[in-house]
Amino acid sequence: FIVHAAVKPSMTSRDGKSWVTSEEKSNFKNRGGIIIGIDDKIVSAAKGAKRYLVLPFGSVETYYVEERYLKKKPAPKAKNS
Repeated sequence: FIVHAAVKPSMTSRDGKSWVTSEEKSNFKNRGGIIIGIDDKIVSAAKGAKRYLVLPFGSVETYYVEERYLKKKPAPKAKNS
């Protein structure tokens, strides 16, 4: 699926140790990304807390993003000329 973020998402790096810059977060929010995989481990006790491994467009690193921050990217509307 191609997805984008509804708000500036809470993203963690794949190793869970490095910090994600605000440029990466805003890039994902504006351009979207592709879901690579699903993590079985649930980290927070909130609704929609399942973590997805996402590759943002224009990035070389993958990040974990919680389900509650993701939305399906809408299909582009056809222009009537």
